[in-house]
Amino acid sequence: DKAKSFLLINPWITDFAAYDLWSRPLGLLYLASLLRAAGHEVYIINCLDHTLDASSVPKSARPVRRKYGTGKFIRTEINKPEALRHIPRKFCRYGMLAETFRKKLTEMPAPDVILITSIMTYWYPGIVQTIETVREIFPDAVIVLGGTYVRLCYEHALSIPGIDYLYRGKLDSFPAFLEGKLNVPIKNCSQWKDFAHYPFPAFELWEPKPLNAVAIMTSEGCPFSCPYCASSVLHPRFIRRSPESVFEEILYWHKNYGVEDFAFYDDALLVDSENHIVPILKKVKEAGLNVRFHTPNAVHVRELHGKLCELLKISGFTTLRLGLETVTTQRIVQRDNKIEKGQFPWAMENLRKAGFLPSQIGVYLLCGLPFQDPSEVEYSIEVVKEHGGSPYLAEYSPIPHTKMWEEAVKASPFPIETEPLFHNNTLFPCQCERFPVSELERLKRKARDARLAVSNTQLLRHPA
Repeated sequence: DKAKSFLLINPWITDFAAYDLWSRPLGLLYLASLLRAAGHEVYIINCLDHTLDASSVPKSARPVRRKYGTGKFIRTEINKPEALRHIPRKFCRYGMLAETFRKKLTEMPAPDVILITSIMTYWYPGIVQTIETVREIFPDAVIVLGGTYVRLCYEHALSIPGIDYLYRGKLDSFPAFLEGKLNVPIKNCSQWKDFAHYPFPAFELWEPKPLNAVAIMTSEGCPFSCPYCASSVLHPRFIRRSPESVFEEILYWHKNYGVEDFAFYDDALLVDSENHIVPILKKVKEAGLNVRFHTPNAVHVRELHGKLCELLKISGFTTLRLGLETVTTQRIVQRDNKIEKGQFPWAMENLRKAGFLPSQIGVYLLCGLPFQDPSEVEYSIEVVKEHGGSPYLAEYSPIPHTKMWEEAVKASPFPIETEPLFHNNTLFPCQCERFPVSELERLKRKARDARLAVSNTQLLRHPA
């Protein structure tokens, strides 16, 4: 029953573009906490750490970081995978330099088990490179790959060399895997069973330091099951933590580490607000915490009634993203039942009255869906602009096992079924004659111009 040492790795990203919008591997950090609670030794390497090489790369290559804890990664141009040869863009590895990663590995004691997570299905070349390096330095360690890519593309992940085990389950059944396959004793099995009672994620092991922003999940899963989204595939049950536990976590990071920026990772943060987000924020307010909240994952428009908008504003919500998908009614009815027609103007008016500036309200418009008409997206951009929001095109990426997957397979000119690289939304996977790449580029410019126009009118409306 000897304690083991675990190395947990957040791997490199390989892509045409990548941006750090509070990107934190929460599953991996929860795993770290649960393993420590089980009495094991845990190390974490974040391959996306942007601070270690800042002084060793030329000034022009240093990643620009922005306020509130977002920004760019360090990037290294690499050869494109064969399948993407025809794409006229640079392909990069994002994260620490290869020699820095190697040095970090050589300076640590050899771990018994190495756990590597995965996120986007089309980032797997970054995982392959991470594993190559790790395997070279720790030839005897047991390597387990888990995470979203493995769960969504299990058959494809089987082809990745250098791995001992693929883990395709959820965190709650991981103890059975560790005990059964690796003979690792887990004394806190019951604690793994319930997301609502997990220890806080192990951000104290996270690099870069100091900890400037923390990601928080107040719930797992989503009560809606939108056809384009994997949330209900990955988390079939919608589980919420108690408002007390969420508040305690915010307080913990703020008090002990001085964290001021919190990004909510929930898929349904505002649902049933009276019993969830409202009591959380009231506690934050009562404690007089000076913090900022961000919602990179978008909140549901229909929940934004006047009282709630006021509470969001006074509790420190700074970056709001709304999920509008698109505003033509028949599409919304067919897609999901999250929005009714008059709700968007109503929500925008409530946010404006509460004191939110147009630049703080980003509205995601789903774009590039299978067989979508570009005029639908164009109309949506205009509606968002007209009501004082900043439109952002959320370019569709086909995800295996979602309800829309079969439709995407039919629509896509790429072999998305066999090659996850083609799930990448940079490639516009479901482009077609009616909606070619040139149209997408035009709509992106239109959305950009609309954001600019909105932020300019904001300056006129609020003379400094």
